Amino acid sequence: MVMNVLRVSRWPVALLLGWMGGWAVDTSLVVAEEASPAELARQLRSDDADTRRAALEKLAAHPDQARQVFPDLIKRFRDPVPELRVLAAKAVAGTGEAGQKWLPHFIRLFHDHDTMPDDKPVSYHVARIVGQVMGKAVLDDLITLLKEGDVAERRGACVAIYEIGPEAKAAVPVLVELLESGSNDVNLESLYALRGIGPAAEEALPALIRALDSQNMHTQYWAAQALAAMGEKAVPAVPTLIRKLKTGTASVRRHAAIALGKIGPKIGKAGIDALIEAMGDFSFVVREDTLDALARLGPAAAKAGPVIQEKLVERKLEPIGKALYTYWRITGQSDFVEPRFLARMKDLNGIIEAVPELAKMGRAAAFAVPKLVELTRNTDPVVRLLSVEALGKIGVSNDAVKEALQERLAKEDDEDVRAAAETALKSLAGEAEQSGDM
Repeated sequence: MVMNVLRVSRWPVALLLGWMGGWAVDTSLVVAEEASPAELARQLRSDDADTRRAALEKLAAHPDQARQVFPDLIKRFRDPVPELRVLAAKAVAGTGEAGQKWLPHFIRLFHDHDTMPDDKPVSYHVARIVGQVMGKAVLDDLITLLKEGDVAERRGACVAIYEIGPEAKAAVPVLVELLESGSNDVNLESLYALRGIGPAAEEALPALIRALDSQNMHTQYWAAQALAAMGEKAVPAVPTLIRKLKTGTASVRRHAAIALGKIGPKIGKAGIDALIEAMGDFSFVVREDTLDALARLGPAAAKAGPVIQEKLVERKLEPIGKALYTYWRITGQSDFVEPRFLARMKDLNGIIEAVPELAKMGRAAAFAVPKLVELTRNTDPVVRLLSVEALGKIGVSNDAVKEALQERLAKEDDEDVRAAAETALKSLAGEAEQSGDM
């Protein structure tokens, strides 16, 4: 073992604790163990999974040490524990250029379908690591996989390309070729990769529009997602998206609505009219995503304002909270929404549905602050969490708000609520400092 003394800044604390406690102090406060490369290599060979895990976590955090134990580290790509195989990949990828020469070992893990605790396979996690950490440096290798690899390798390459994002633009022609090859093996993954590339994948626009009319429902809504990621570059797809909003399955209709909202005001009168009509869709999720799309359009969708108002008055539009927020985003008017938001905050379902929408209004939701302060003391932890988060986002920092948040910080049993209260207090303090109130 190599024993490294901690930074000098820790010594005053250690000395004070030693003086107060007659030097009956845990020496871990003064001295920290750092394993040598030889010791880490030994730990990687251990029969104990926890020992191997600890070594891999250290190596993932310290690339310089990882470079010194490559032979033993690479062997962990075949560790019997799936999570440790992913940790080994993370440690190797983190070494930069030195780790890139081991790319074939990553590619072999594209075939690894053992599941992780999140129910996603090792292959998915490793492909994400390749894209996020190795990035554009291995793009040529990934394009070669798209052309020459087997199904598992092409799928892994698509996931990695999604993570690389716009810098993977060079892969677009090959992805389009895969999408239109007539094989269903990797068309969804190709759409996923194009979605990650976003507006830089404009070259794929004709193929994506054709994919909206695929016989496969999944291909249709994944194509809509890829078009949504392209934003206003996807304007040529608007007529087909409008048609799918009217005729597709519920999943296709909702993603068509999302795409129209993300394309923006350039969807024109026809697109806005189609979204207004879709507010009456029998599917709750389609109505929900349609309202989100109209809210994203804001004042450009002004003609939807009176329709939303009329439907809310007649109680013919749900979810109510989202509809109220959308009306406010479109019109900028608060008089209509204020009493209706407060009315939604009287029962559990109404609170859960409306408070997150209210929080999006920022300072314009100041009218709800007294009620939200009251809800921070509700018996239901979900209600407390939502109200605390909303107070942080609305940004009104008065004595009642501070007291309510500090009370949650001091008395709260639920970890999520306590963490949200801490975040909200920091946010309010930051805003006050910026405005010169502190």
